[in-house]
Amino acid sequence: MNCPRCKNVIASGASKCDNCGLIFINSNEQNNNTQENNTINDTVDTEQMVNDNSNVNTEQIANQNNNVNNEQNSNINEDNVINLEGYFVGKNYEKLKRRKWSLNTLIFGFAYTLYRKLILLSLVWLAIDVASVVIMGKYSVFVIFGLNFVMSFLFHYIYFALSNNKIDGVKRKYWGRSIDELIYRTSRKGGTSGLAIFFLIFSGIVGCIVALLLYIVYYPQYYVDKLYFRVPSDFDEYSSDTGDKSSFVYSDNVNYCSIVASKEEDYSTADDYINKRIGTNENVEKDKISIFGDEWDVITIKNSEDSKVYYHVIEKDGVVYNYEFNIYNGYGKKCEKYYNYVKYSMTIR
Repeated sequence: MNCPRCKNVIASGASKCDNCGLIFINSNEQNNNTQENNTINDTVDTEQMVNDNSNVNTEQIANQNNNVNNEQNSNINEDNVINLEGYFVGKNYEKLKRRKWSLNTLIFGFAYTLYRKLILLSLVWLAIDVASVVIMGKYSVFVIFGLNFVMSFLFHYIYFALSNNKIDGVKRKYWGRSIDELIYRTSRKGGTSGLAIFFLIFSGIVGCIVALLLYIVYYPQYYVDKLYFRVPSDFDEYSSDTGDKSSFVYSDNVNYCSIVASKEEDYSTADDYINKRIGTNENVEKDKISIFGDEWDVITIKNSEDSKVYYHVIEKDGVVYNYEFNIYNGYGKKCEKYYNYVKYSMTIR
């Protein structure tokens, strides 16, 4: 027996061509029905030979055989072959089949596999991304991009392997049904899912709202005059000079840090405060950052690897403000983590 598409030799009773992937449907059923037709024909011929004088209408016999064949053809297509993989993948099947690399996977990551209805793979991929963010922080971008890059080369192999498994499941479940129903079931099982992307976007929006609410709860806002800033909820306020200065402190077995926010009326400009209050030496690093449109001078003093002071100084409407984050003992790295959470929270209103 030869494959009708590629002419490859196929073993008797095979359900799929190993060379081109074409699937043979109900080949056993066709053979059984053919044998049944031959039996009917032999019986009719025998009756004709025995009853020479009987009035047998040969046209009726032919019609009977045609009806049987039509019934068979309702469950098979030409040459009893159909490519269900194309119906499963749907749009862009030929392009996906030819390509060995997926740009969509590189750009969209697990969202693209979710769009292609690979639910379990998408959930595992998402879990890895979330875990990397929680564990590695800002360095998780390398893990996420690296995973996307690797999967962009593996996507087609994984996708078509899983697709064929699902197609086999459909064939087993609906074996013996009509070709139209088999195509319909296969198409429904595969294809793409815009609803999954909508759910992903909706979940992302909800996640952002929840994250914002948690940030507001765990990093409450305080103010000194027109300077507004946030402080981690683990910090204790140990002094507050109305309108001029607020101080907060946090300590545990391995971390000790404090925050001081103040209005500096004794200095006319930010440079004046920096030169007179902080000074310059080899341990001082200067930088500028923009926060909500305001330009801040950032001065970092490194007393040691685990002891630092970050000054954020700005002059606004003739008034100098300072947000100071002191890390006295950062061996546990928790103080540095807190600083990264609040260093962009300052705003002048």
